[in-house]
Amino acid sequence: MCGQNSGSHAWWDLDADCSSRPEAEFETFGRKPQPDESDSAIGVFFVNGDCITFVGDLYAPEAFRSRLPLTPPWVGNLESPVTRARIGTTGKINLKAEALYFEESIGSLPAAVSLANNHILDYGDTGLLDTLQVLGSAGVQAFGFPTARGIPATHAHISCAGLDVVLLGYVCPSTHPVRGAEYSPMLIEDELIKSDIRLEKRKGADRVVLCLHWGQDNAPLPTPRDRLRAHEYAEAGADLIIGHHSHRIQAWELIGNCPVFYGLGNFFFPDPIRAPTEFDKDGSPLHWFEIRWHSWNRTSLLIEWSPASRRWRARTTVFRGSLLGFGGADPRRWKLRAPHGDAYARMYEASVRASSLKVACRSFLARPRIPPWAGLAFAAKTILGRNARSEGKH
Repeated sequence: MCGQNSGSHAWWDLDADCSSRPEAEFETFGRKPQPDESDSAIGVFFVNGDCITFVGDLYAPEAFRSRLPLTPPWVGNLESPVTRARIGTTGKINLKAEALYFEESIGSLPAAVSLANNHILDYGDTGLLDTLQVLGSAGVQAFGFPTARGIPATHAHISCAGLDVVLLGYVCPSTHPVRGAEYSPMLIEDELIKSDIRLEKRKGADRVVLCLHWGQDNAPLPTPRDRLRAHEYAEAGADLIIGHHSHRIQAWELIGNCPVFYGLGNFFFPDPIRAPTEFDKDGSPLHWFEIRWHSWNRTSLLIEWSPASRRWRARTTVFRGSLLGFGGADPRRWKLRAPHGDAYARMYEASVRASSLKVACRSFLARPRIPPWAGLAFAAKTILGRNARSEGKH
């Protein structure tokens, strides 16, 4: 049955589209349900005023429809610059939006967004500076970037229930973040992050939240190294760790009192995506990248976290086309119970192989064609496990 764990299931099998199954509202994971949490308000998301809501990857080049109003404060990963710049980065998928469409789509603006990702500099320093200006004018904090032209973006502060919550953002070099002529996002460097956590606590922060752009694209599990990193960050004082980049839900676990969500997935992305990959000297696109998302790419976790009580709850969201709403999958199915060590490393490698083959098969069935030699070579390496082993070492 969708949304239930079974001992016979492997992690990489748990990505069926369960969004059609009704789900009891306000299901609570990580604490006992409270008396006022019922299923009497289907379609309305109850938000405790003492909570911060965290969502996944955000890319909205135009307004979309939402059955999911979010009450501030909420935080997400802004996966594209907000700019009218024309010339992007040749040789990669270039994302951009020309305006902020969140308020008219969702009903509110985020309190803060992380810019520590591999797309925020798709349109260079100009795109970044435009983004910081738009966010500043809208009253949205940005974090995950060194100060740019006097605009602070290294961290953000949210006051919640009388507590000072500091947000820090970093991106892993393995995700191939674009670097501008002058600016680059904050990179994941273990000693730097642990030092930043301790510094913020010494400066008076009551809680420190890490937003990390890491992991393997489309992989359902975190890399073994990222799990070890999460333990180090939790021991250094992180109170909550939120992950992005995989474009699908990844597993989550509890490390002491620190919930770690390795990948929330795509909160909203256009489906299909059509983005330029090469430009002429005037900025006109020469080549385009097009893709339709799979069911597991359209589902994400939404986390409501109370800094005061450290309690939290999770729900799934799903988008189809330009419509965003609640999902029906049970977030408990993504709980990671496997211990560290060689056994987990083998589990991770197997999950990457299975996920890569699943994506390839679904893509082929959606658009049958004779695969190129490069594709066949990749499939062979995937089956043999070579790609999984190399990807797990970033």
